[in-house]
Amino acid sequence: MNEDNKGMTPEAEMLVNSIKWDLKVNNGKLSENLVEGALQESEKRYDYHRGVTTCIVTLPTGHKVVGYAMIMKECNSDNILGAKVALADAKKKLWNLLAIIAKLFMKECK
Repeated sequence: MNEDNKGMTPEAEMLVNSIKWDLKVNNGKLSENLVEGALQESEKRYDYHRGVTTCIVTLPTGHKVVGYAMIMKECNSDNILGAKVALADAKKKLWNLLAIIAKLFMKECK
């Protein structure tokens, strides 16, 4: 375990190390591959209620992001399409969350 990552779970340490590596090899920027990888390693749960689909993504660190998909009329409800849209929304929010975590390590990568 890296001394800087003391107290982290192995999963959280792996995510932090992935972020650090991604920043290093991409000149201080996060890549879409990092976001996709984090999404793959995360738990995803979908809920459907009265025309609203939510996608709750829980990172190995315990951080959560929630994506939403809403329809105007319940009779037009399509759970598969709603799940795709909610996941895309959660992915945007995940990118933002990873960027916030990355900011903590930016000076280490210079």
